[in-house]
Amino acid sequence: HTYPKGACTLHMLRFIVGDDTFFRILSTFLHKFEFQAVTTQDFMKCVKEVSGMNMDWFFDQFLFHPGHALFGITKNWDEASKILTLKIVQNQDKWENVPIYNIPVNIGIYTSGGKTIKKVWLNKKTESFEFRLDSEPLMVRFDEGNFLLKEWTFKLPEEELLYQVKNDDVPGRLWAIDELKTFSNSQKTTDTWSDLAVNDKFWAVREAAIRNLSEFHILKKELFHTACGDKSSKVRIAAIKALGESGDKTLVGQFTKIFETDDSYLVMAEALLAIGKTGTKSSLGFLKEAEKAGSPRDVVKNAAKKAIGMILQSNH
Repeated sequence: HTYPKGACTLHMLRFIVGDDTFFRILSTFLHKFEFQAVTTQDFMKCVKEVSGMNMDWFFDQFLFHPGHALFGITKNWDEASKILTLKIVQNQDKWENVPIYNIPVNIGIYTSGGKTIKKVWLNKKTESFEFRLDSEPLMVRFDEGNFLLKEWTFKLPEEELLYQVKNDDVPGRLWAIDELKTFSNSQKTTDTWSDLAVNDKFWAVREAAIRNLSEFHILKKELFHTACGDKSSKVRIAAIKALGESGDKTLVGQFTKIFETDDSYLVMAEALLAIGKTGTKSSLGFLKEAEKAGSPRDVVKNAAKKAIGMILQSNH
């Protein structure tokens, strides 16, 4: 956790003090202490000198205590009063020595008239905030901008999640794609995943959509075949894995061709694993030859060995 948490903590500090102050802090710290050994206390002192703000409370929470925030969020819309109520509960106190955090958070409120960001400060276990609006929001986004180190639960209706996967930033869209698992039996959700899998501009969104379709055994063979030619190797891997999970023995030839033509060792390895799931003893010769292929960290060799084991086990 050391390096990722350190990076996330600096990102939160940037959010609180603002970009201009944050980068002046970094510049001052780097020039003042260049070629020297430094401590966290040196950095804390520099933050105070440059910003004029005593941020000891911040470092105490996020550097000198373990853990991170665990939020539970619920919302309610009152049509009569046009008031949105957001309830935020900090649940991390179930872990030993983890504090109730004093931290600001952005609430993104999306309506037909555009997006509004409301910054609120959290410092209690349970807090409620009210926002008077002209109409029911299309989407309410907790931690707009993704500044906080956190885990959170925020159960939203299907229509709001469908809106979010099309209109939020990438981290928010990825979160919404996975939250739609609750509605995996819905045709709207299935159609949305299918559209994102082949048409979205960002590879991680396409990958997540394919992964969810496969997880819920929504077999979109034509879609998966198309994704096997995706420009992103990670999307190709997800598509090959989805086809392999189908167990369709007629696909062995396609997996063999992918292994022979793809330029990614990880894709080649996934193609071999797919052969292990769909092939028969007649595939063993090919897999034994593939085992001889060189690759970083022997990913291809190890996948070939595993595929051979799958076939031998399935034929017992």
